[in-house]
Amino acid sequence: MFFSLKKFTIPILLLLLILTNLFFSILKPNPNFYLYLDTLSLSKGRSYFATLSLFSSLLQSADYEKADKLLPILDPADTQIYLDLYYPDAISRKLDTLLAIETKSADDYLAISQLYLRLGDSASSLNYLKAAHETDPIRDDISSLYFKALRK
Repeated sequence: MFFSLKKFTIPILLLLLILTNLFFSILKPNPNFYLYLDTLSLSKGRSYFATLSLFSSLLQSADYEKADKLLPILDPADTQIYLDLYYPDAISRKLDTLLAIETKSADDYLAISQLYLRLGDSASSLNYLKAAHETDPIRDDISSLYFKALRK
């Protein structure tokens, strides 16, 4: 009896290993799956960093409801940069500030273009990228961005 149990143990373990591999390769779990796992780490530092990374990832994917639930457990000094970069309200405030400037430089137009792109308004983004190119046509970085955007 002991011999027959041992005989089936290895095939069962191999089958479990294959099924686990299929789950992670074919079914593709949530892209933040490993970050969720790291938040459960016994190391407080690793757990905190994973939570902060998860917060950033959720903001970038516009999942604000889940990101808001993480705010109470994170230090506001750590989250502020991500809120400024990806939260629509903060982006709109920055955009209003830049749009209020009377004489805009190429950098101002470029920043406005990037903010519109973050808000998902690609038409306005292209218009301000064009204005940046017209303001300073010599700058290679702006010309490169402008002509790449026109090709898309």
